[in-house]
Amino acid sequence: MEENNLELLKENGETLADKTEKENKETPKIEVKFNKEIRELTTEEATNLAQMGLKYEQIENDFLRLKTLAKNSGKSVDEYLKSIENETKENHRKEIIEQSGGNKQLADYVLSLEDNAPDNDFEELRLMFPDIKEKEELPKEVIEYSDNRGKNLLDSFLRYLYENKRKENENNKRIKAVDFGGIGSLKTGSSSNNTASKNEFIKGIWNK
Repeated sequence: MEENNLELLKENGETLADKTEKENKETPKIEVKFNKEIRELTTEEATNLAQMGLKYEQIENDFLRLKTLAKNSGKSVDEYLKSIENETKENHRKEIIEQSGGNKQLADYVLSLEDNAPDNDFEELRLMFPDIKEKEELPKEVIEYSDNRGKNLLDSFLRYLYENKRKENENNKRIKAVDFGGIGSLKTGSSSNNTASKNEFIKGIWNK
């Protein structure tokens, strides 16, 4: 039985152990010292590490700056990055709330749509605006913004409505400013005429 097992381990008069040892000898190894330890790497492993090192050189200065910023904030790099992520999310939420007319519930719903990234976000938009039956009914700017910025249609449409409302309010302010300015000019003109008439009357009295 043992002889049969031995025969199975042999291949062309060579045991598997012998074959493995031979392959190891034939495969070139590179010694690398890292963290006070010497490791033997194959050519492929050494190549991959070298490529990683070259990539690190490209971002080394940025990473060192990041470490400095994190240290000045009393945080680790991971903690600092998480704080930036949280701050960015909160600022984005405030922006959506503003664009939603202060409706926090609607803003949170829009944010949940962004996180879930539904396959057919037009149906989500129709839930909020049932009068819109087809995607083609949306303004061209909304669809382009959604495609270019990677935003869902509901978010893009709310931004569009907010921007139009803002422009409308600005135009109304300009119109009111023009009307007020016109009325003020008329009042000023009337006052000037009255003053001129009084001066002429006084001159007539004193024959001047």
